[in-house]
Amino acid sequence: MIKNYLTLSLLFFAFQAYSQEAPDPLGGWYTYNFDHQFSQTPWGLNGEVQYTGYEAISDLNWFLVRAGLTYQLPESKVKFALGYGHATFGVIGAEDAKVTENRIYQEVKIPSNLFGLTLNHRFRYEQRFFNGFFRSRIRYGLFLNIPLGSKQITAKTWYLALYNEFFVNGERKLRNGNEVTFFDQNRIYGALGYAFSKDFKLQLGAMRLIRSTDDRMTLQASLHHRF
Repeated sequence: MIKNYLTLSLLFFAFQAYSQEAPDPLGGWYTYNFDHQFSQTPWGLNGEVQYTGYEAISDLNWFLVRAGLTYQLPESKVKFALGYGHATFGVIGAEDAKVTENRIYQEVKIPSNLFGLTLNHRFRYEQRFFNGFFRSRIRYGLFLNIPLGSKQITAKTWYLALYNEFFVNGERKLRNGNEVTFFDQNRIYGALGYAFSKDFKLQLGAMRLIRSTDDRMTLQASLHHRF
């Protein structure tokens, strides 16, 4: 019941967000995602490398490298992860100012079924360290892949990839006296995907990135590699 409520709530929020017009310039988002399961064990690794620009191919927004150790519950598809990420953030325009972040995170992925489709719910808690001060953040994402012309995504299959992820800040007041908003950002994503094999996929699409500081559309391309 809780899963269905969260699903319907996020789908409604996604519709509301897309119904508004994003005023900021078109950006770019390019990602390599990897996933590895150690043979005959519930343990594995996953992570990603991201480059995001305020423009389609330039003007650094952020660059992120992340990797985590995963554990899948026996006889279940529920998966936990503990990991670390490092990010560099830029500012819009010609200015070369940058901020770096070291990030520790914990997450759980829980699959569910709705109208015969598999939905994946991801809950993530992040502890973020920026140049001497600390922030935390909570994220909830809903992910859905819809095969086209097939019941499952196998080799040589086209599919639609959709997700919506909502972020809220933990601590509002920072050590330097500043204060951040409760809402951090929302990401709404749609793409056309192609599975070259069951372990290698490509997605091309767009993302609406709504943050407390800006609102923009980004072109998005991602590689998904399982080995």
